[in-house]
Amino acid sequence: MVSPAIALAFVPFVVTLLIRYRHYFLLFCRAVLLRKLRDYLTGVPREERVFRYLLTHAIPGDPVHILETFDQWSYHCEYLSNLGPQKGGHSGEPPRHLSAFTQHPKHSMIPWQVLC
Repeated sequence: MVSPAIALAFVPFVVTLLIRYRHYFLLFCRAVLLRKLRDYLTGVPREERVFRYLLTHAIPGDPVHILETFDQWSYHCEYLSNLGPQKGGHSGEPPRHLSAFTQHPKHSMIPWQVLC
């Protein structure tokens, strides 16, 4: 059996770890423990909750509004892989970092779509 003095010796160590790594501890609590608790209490997974929110708040057939509504839900309700303000538009031209590569005579036969 462990002596109470030895067990109490680890209390300052544990408190020091909690203070030093409190941000990671809070992130773990929010991302893992609260999510599991909310899923258990509601009986609905987080993906289903965001889908219901999109069905009630987004304009059907408008992808820009759907993404904005998803961003609003991610910022204000629960976090779920937020993509940020710019959503991968496709303009039909090569990205800037590949334009010099595709203009080289040696690589001019390779279409830029293959490189992406």
